[in-house]
Amino acid sequence: MRDGTLQTSVHVGICRLAAFAYMFLSLLGQCNAQSVQNIFDGVVYVRLTKADGNLFREGSGVLLGADGFIFTAKHLFDGFDPATGKVSVSLRGVKTALIPASRYPADASSTDIALLYVNQTEVRNAGIGTYFRLGCNIPPIMESITVAGFPAGDSAPLLVLPAVVTTDILDSSFRDYMKAGIAAGMSGGPIFWRGYLIGLVYGAAQNVEAFTPINQSGELRTVARVDCYQVPPSGPAQVAVLSADPKSPPPTGNVQKPPQAPAGAKPRVFVQIAAESQRADATKLISGLVANGINAARGIENVGLKGPRLGEIRYFSAEDRANAEKIKAVLDKLSPTIFTIRRQNIPNSPQNLFELWYPRG
Repeated sequence: MRDGTLQTSVHVGICRLAAFAYMFLSLLGQCNAQSVQNIFDGVVYVRLTKADGNLFREGSGVLLGADGFIFTAKHLFDGFDPATGKVSVSLRGVKTALIPASRYPADASSTDIALLYVNQTEVRNAGIGTYFRLGCNIPPIMESITVAGFPAGDSAPLLVLPAVVTTDILDSSFRDYMKAGIAAGMSGGPIFWRGYLIGLVYGAAQNVEAFTPINQSGELRTVARVDCYQVPPSGPAQVAVLSADPKSPPPTGNVQKPPQAPAGAKPRVFVQIAAESQRADATKLISGLVANGINAARGIENVGLKGPRLGEIRYFSAEDRANAEKIKAVLDKLSPTIFTIRRQNIPNSPQNLFELWYPRG
């Protein structure tokens, strides 16, 4: 359900405005106005532009915390050239005051979730101090959920819609299905169930709408340093359970921590190949890295022509040079491909994360 193929081009009309009004009144009936405002604060507008400054694609996202990490839909970046294009976002549920954002490259997962980040100062300046708790479990069939996002178009405001889940088993692309009446541009927007952030909008076509559960975020949740909770099956539903709200009750149920690196600060490596012919060698390297005490992700992403001209070991924090050398020493013994070490100077990057990029042909 991607833009241009499965993403619907339905415009926001009278029915949408009526749905929005209905949802807004429903929200007021469930919690105070401040909680409603927190939904608007946490939803992010995502704008991709080409080298000439013209619009490439619009989408939505959700701010995860004060560190400036944002979840959005990965398919927004299909065909996007990060070397020449620009990623911008706006906070506080508006489309104005765009600020620069970057996509975190370590997303070897095959699911439709991408991680963006902005400077922490921008988050502080926006005055956002509360964030949504993440829910790990998937709603049952016919359970009520809430969907939010920005319809395409410069003047389209944030849309908040009541919705219902229509399946409880993920398809082969790790998606669940719903009925919400979403609009083009809402891809990457948050899905709430009983107040918890449990998914991201994937898209819609021919009256079929899908979302990606948050529990499929995998390693990206580790990077963003956010936990995932079991959504309580009963009790009063809330609009937004907030992770930094001192008045919010403590979470109930089991807490699912994001997967952590093993003790001893072992580096985590994500692998990108440029051609399927490299997959067998990449699989061998992953096993070799693990055997040498390096936590290499099993997922392999084929980036095609986005691969570099020469093989690279990329690291992000200046403190990680020594571990990059350790990784290179292992690779030099296992693969005929030559990998050079290169630092990606990205502000506020977590330590101990690395990428192995195979060269394009």
